Amino acid sequence: MEYLILCIFAFLFSPKEELVEEICIEEEICIEEEICVEEESFFDVLFDMNIIEQIRREGFVSKLTPDPGNGVLNIGYGINVKNPNKYRNGITKTDAKRLLIKTYNKHYLQVVKDLPTAPYNVTLALTNLSFNCGWNNFKYRNGDRRNGYTRTYTAFLNKDYKRGAPMLLSWCYYGKGEKRKRSNHIHKSRKFDKAMVLMDVQEMKKLTNQL
Repeated sequence: MEYLILCIFAFLFSPKEELVEEICIEEEICIEEEICVEEESFFDVLFDMNIIEQIRREGFVSKLTPDPGNGVLNIGYGINVKNPNKYRNGITKTDAKRLLIKTYNKHYLQVVKDLPTAPYNVTLALTNLSFNCGWNNFKYRNGDRRNGYTRTYTAFLNKDYKRGAPMLLSWCYYGKGEKRKRSNHIHKSRKFDKAMVLMDVQEMKKLTNQL
C-alpha cells in the first residue's frame, strides 16, 4: 500500500512530457489518456495496485454467496451475479481475478465518462466507491435519475473536491431501514479514498497500517 502512495505522487507530480496514447488493460477497456513518456508505467502500476487492494478488501469466495447488505448473490471478489447458472460450479481464483478486472474496468470507464476532467487520484477514489456502492447509487438520489444528483456527486461534478472528499465517508452503509448498518471495514477504505482525493500524504500513510 505504501508503494501505491509513492506511485501516486510520482505519477501526479513528476516533470512530464505529455502525449496522448491509447491504453488497453485486459478486456473491454481502451482509453485515450494523457500520460508522460518517462512515467508511462505508473498508470498500469496504480491500476494494478488498486486491483490488489480490492482483492484484499473483498476476500475470495469460490461459490455463490448472498451479499450481507442487499442479499444479491456474489462470487469471487465481491462481484454481483446476474446469471447464477453461469457459476453453478463455482469459480477459480484465476477466473475470479479476471472477472474482477473486467468489472473494475467498467466502473473506471463510467467515472471517466461522467467526470472526464477529474484528476487521476480522484478518478481512482470514485472508482473504488462505485465498485462498492454502484455508480448510479452514487450519482442519483436513491439510485433513480428522476430524483436528481446526490450532494456528493454534485460536489465532484463541480470540481469542489475539498467539499466532496469528506462526503465520501457517508458511503459505507449497507442494508435498509432498521437493518441499515455501517461497515467499519469499508469506512476505513473510504477514509483512504478521502485522503487520496485531498492528497493528504500523512493521513494516507497512517491509514496504510489500518486498511
